[in-house]
Amino acid sequence: MIEKIINGIKYLLNEEDLTAEIIHKKGYEGDFIIPETVVSNGASFLVTSIGENAFFSCKSLTSITLPNSIKSIGMGSFTYCESLTSITIPEGVMSIGEGVFYGCNSLTSILVREENSVYDSRDNCNAIIEKITKTLICGCKNTTIPDSVK
Repeated sequence: MIEKIINGIKYLLNEEDLTAEIIHKKGYEGDFIIPETVVSNGASFLVTSIGENAFFSCKSLTSITLPNSIKSIGMGSFTYCESLTSITIPEGVMSIGEGVFYGCNSLTSILVREENSVYDSRDNCNAIIEKITKTLICGCKNTTIPDSVK
């Protein structure tokens, strides 16, 4: 595993399975699109995870687009991204860490893609719910908790 900065983002690159984890992006402003792949030394790496606290305190980050390749979102990944207004969780996400959107006071829209097998945002509730346990993982100021959720 090697750390490498590519287009201003620090990644942890796994040369064995050619995957990449975002481990740090400080001070980003505006809209941000996470690429599905990054290239380093001629090799293409699939971006599969967002590391713990990766976007911590990016106070001017307003939106982020996650590719379908993302499988995990680490604990506190977007903590204190105070200007973040919406997030869509792609179908491939299998794990979401605690406090992922803590302090995101502008967050008004959370949507989980219907194709996701682990999480949902049933009844347009503006939240992330774990399907099997029916547990609320994360909400925002516009969340309406369905009666089916624990």
